[in-house]
Amino acid sequence: MLYLNPRNGNLDYGVHVVRNLWRRRIGTTILRAAAAIVSSIGLRYVTVVRILDRGGDAGALAFYLANRPKEEYRICLRRPRSRG
Repeated sequence: MLYLNPRNGNLDYGVHVVRNLWRRRIGTTILRAAAAIVSSIGLRYVTVVRILDRGGDAGALAFYLANRPKEEYRICLRRPRSRG
């Protein structure tokens, strides 16, 4: 499953494949199709934003890195401590 934002080329919510179908290159095929669509509408990049604070996020990050991104940016945001 994929939602491609046509305004900016972002894969809102990322690429999702049912777990029992992992490692069959389905996600990679979806990612490449998204890149082709982005190119066809005149955008230069496909982007994905990940928030790394849940267990499945490490696996998702590994998937995107395995598909050799041209650029990677890591931004760390700290949550303010609650004052109570």
